[in-house]
Amino acid sequence: MYKAINDLLKMNKDNELSEQFIQSAFDIMVENEPGLFEYLSGIKIDNEIDSEGNYDTNSKIISINSEAISSLGMDDIFKILVCIYIVKHEIEHAKNMQRLDEGRVDIESIVIRYSLADYIKLNNLDHEMRFENVDPLLFNIRREHNYDIDPGERIADIKAWKFMVNLLKNRRNSIELSIARESLYHSYIRGYHDNRYYLDAPTYTYLLNMEMYFEYSMLKQTVDMNNYSLDTRVLCGLPITYQEQKLALAKKARIIK
Repeated sequence: MYKAINDLLKMNKDNELSEQFIQSAFDIMVENEPGLFEYLSGIKIDNEIDSEGNYDTNSKIISINSEAISSLGMDDIFKILVCIYIVKHEIEHAKNMQRLDEGRVDIESIVIRYSLADYIKLNNLDHEMRFENVDPLLFNIRREHNYDIDPGERIADIKAWKFMVNLLKNRRNSIELSIARESLYHSYIRGYHDNRYYLDAPTYTYLLNMEMYFEYSMLKQTVDMNNYSLDTRVLCGLPITYQEQKLALAKKARIIK
């Protein structure tokens, strides 16, 4: 897949972002994931959406705002790379839906459910987590105000930037790779608020802000009982230390050696 996308990049390095490029990048990313077709009806250009990209949990369609991406103040090659990141990010949301449907019980699947609580309740899904106190309308409004700490967005963001780093890793010492590594690091640390005693875990804060107090209590109990790795904790927005934030994660993103 990486070779095919890099070949696509070489073919378009002097071109402006086009609908054909977006469709081709999407096709390459999903062609080796046949199990995802049920959760991805396709991709379309929609310049009316209020973001660069969107995944609709009902229609299962990814929408890309190509005008918003094209208006970014950067060279065409960087606009194309941003577009690849956005497409991958939205595909990860489809993968979150697949994970939900499969009923997995690992910690990543649990925090994804918190992000999709309104969808679960509206569709009467997941008998283990019915979210009885979730009002879908209020939930959606609150989620918009908590976008940066939404665990579903976090997981999609980290996985998409990891993809970009792997895609560009052979472009050693390039500005593109440096930007991807910096972006990966910031996706790791986003939402970890320093309260002067420790770092508030973004998924904990998310649950409290969403007034999901029972879910917060249950998640904290689960985390306290398990020795999750740094990779798992940072992916899911769970507690990390100052040293992990400043050193271990910077090394993982390879912004320091």
